[in-house]
Amino acid sequence: MKKLENPFEIIKESWNIFTDKKNFLPLVKIYLPSGIFTLAMTLMIQVPATKNIVGGATGTIITNILSFLLLVFVNLAGIQAVIEITKGNSLSVKSVLKNALSDYPRFLVFSVLIYFIYALGMVLWVIPFLIAATWLSFSIFIFVEKRRGIVVSLKESIALVKGRFWKVLGRMTAF
Repeated sequence: MKKLENPFEIIKESWNIFTDKKNFLPLVKIYLPSGIFTLAMTLMIQVPATKNIVGGATGTIITNILSFLLLVFVNLAGIQAVIEITKGNSLSVKSVLKNALSDYPRFLVFSVLIYFIYALGMVLWVIPFLIAATWLSFSIFIFVEKRRGIVVSLKESIALVKGRFWKVLGRMTAF
């Protein structure tokens, strides 16, 4: 069984990846659209002239759906970008976004399924949510990096966590 890394080492490695000169600007370009969209929606809700458009029930639903779709895309692109960086490849924003766009439909279905599982855990209470979140914590990365199917990704994540549940939960809690 492979030993899990110290959480502080993971944070240090992540910081080094994101602050490296050659990675920083491309990563900002990948993540910036979701930040701008979120900021714009927040400001529109606060501005009286646009509050009725965005703040109404229909506006809220549309905004939430658009936010979800954008955040799923940015999450996918971010994962793919970090995978490229950790493989030692140079990061091309255009290439990452193109790959993310082609994988987006599969990843969207997968993300919706994961969110429903998490929501079911929350409805049942906090403990089932924590169990589901821990067991499935690696599934998104397996799905994207190894290009596995939904069920296989879920099963592989469970297999990775088996025997390490408390360590994984502890690291999730720390982050």
